[in-house]
Amino acid sequence: MATSAKRLYRTERTLARTLRVAYPSGRGRMVLRTEQDWERDVEPMAVSEDGNVSTFSLEADQPFLYFKPCLVEGGATHWAVGPDKLVIMTEKDARVSYPHFFDPEVGRFSPLVELRSNLLDRDHKIRGYVPPGYDENTLSRFPVVFMQDGQNLFFPDEAFMGSDWKVDQTGDVLRAMNAVEDVLILGIYSGDRMEEYTKPGYERYARSLVEEVVPQLEHRGVRAEPHRRYRSVWGSSLGGVVSFVSGAFGVFYTTLDATTTLGATIIGTDGQITVDPPFWFPSSYTIRVNGQQPENVVIPNQGLAHEAAHAMERIRGGFLESDVIPLDVTISTMEILDEIRKQVGVVYPGE
Repeated sequence: MATSAKRLYRTERTLARTLRVAYPSGRGRMVLRTEQDWERDVEPMAVSEDGNVSTFSLEADQPFLYFKPCLVEGGATHWAVGPDKLVIMTEKDARVSYPHFFDPEVGRFSPLVELRSNLLDRDHKIRGYVPPGYDENTLSRFPVVFMQDGQNLFFPDEAFMGSDWKVDQTGDVLRAMNAVEDVLILGIYSGDRMEEYTKPGYERYARSLVEEVVPQLEHRGVRAEPHRRYRSVWGSSLGGVVSFVSGAFGVFYTTLDATTTLGATIIGTDGQITVDPPFWFPSSYTIRVNGQQPENVVIPNQGLAHEAAHAMERIRGGFLESDVIPLDVTISTMEILDEIRKQVGVVYPGE
């Protein structure tokens, strides 16, 4: 639970939204505590017929609000385990909060599972890492991350050269920062990397993931989101190569300590687009369609040309703000970035 602190941000008008909290019924009732008053219960405005989902109405004159679900059971109030959650007041109520109150604050590893692959004529070895509360809050379902070289993810005694990638620890830190949502991590141990992670062998390996591994998840009752939009495939080195073949793959790097080329590449099934650095202020980009010559496109308008044109259009129409990005959204975005900056300890010169 966060301690009370001096207000840093305030919006010009009061923002309102709803927040849904899901927890299996039959063990007390759900209330909410927020940073507005950590000692006051916020009662739900509605509860679903089965008692599993409580909907709360929130109002605040700030862009975001820290909160904690609480389970009132008899005369006791149980606070949700883990860090305070952050709700964005300008965001629609699209995401449900799935708290837990009695499970540990960190996730757990599954046993090593072996799945027969007829396509590869060998057994897959898979170890999972499930997020905190997976066993307690059985209403929750999660996106799935399939990671190649699964033996390198978690344990030094399994990893190459005895150095694991600390994937579970990194996930716990990002979760504590409210930087990511919970996911199921499935580490798929590699077989013959040169055979299965490169062409042409990676095509059969990719088929095995789609046709053999994914159906087994559903068959074994793993609580994964069923649609493919909630599946991603990650890998390093040759594991990254086979991830492109296995499914959608995207990476965004950000750092406070290193200088990179600051370019961007967007890769699709038929080709790719390379945006010249810096990607937020490019002078050109290159389109490469498979089987065709690259085409370089020069961006004629530099600076804030599009933003300036939109501003002039709104001013001529007698408006005081954009209908694309209203003032409240702009302020909220900047204040959220300031809060992130404060939490990671970045201070600009002159502050």
